[in-house]
Amino acid sequence: MLPAFSDYYLTAMTASYYQLGTQLGQVSMAAPQLAGLLRYPGIQEMRTYVPRNIPLRFRPDAMPDIDRWVRHHGSELLFVYGEMDPTRAEPFRTGRGSRDAHVYLAPHAGHVVRIGKLAPRDRARATSALRRWAGVDSPTEW
Repeated sequence: MLPAFSDYYLTAMTASYYQLGTQLGQVSMAAPQLAGLLRYPGIQEMRTYVPRNIPLRFRPDAMPDIDRWVRHHGSELLFVYGEMDPTRAEPFRTGRGSRDAHVYLAPHAGHVVRIGKLAPRDRARATSALRRWAGVDSPTEW
């Protein structure tokens, strides 16, 4: 997994690491049994992956604010989660104020999931919603 630490990969992932460090937070793994043995303790912190010239301040109110907006005002939203995705522990949920918003679960999928991984019925529904929102009636227009 060494390529995951290359400049090429890190550049492509900087925006994700920034969002983890400022809005989403991250899982911290406690390993007290390794105290004093780690050469680079704390290396898995988001600050390691975001350039130092970019401010990185965690805002714990960001995601609850977005979640409220989704439940009360969100429209034309599509959330696709993998069945084995750890982020599914705190998914977005639609609410009474949500309009034309959908949540799907891809079986046997992890964090990197796409509509194509959904069960056929859900895939058809998700694709239909996207076509409707885009104002496209037939697949030949894609």
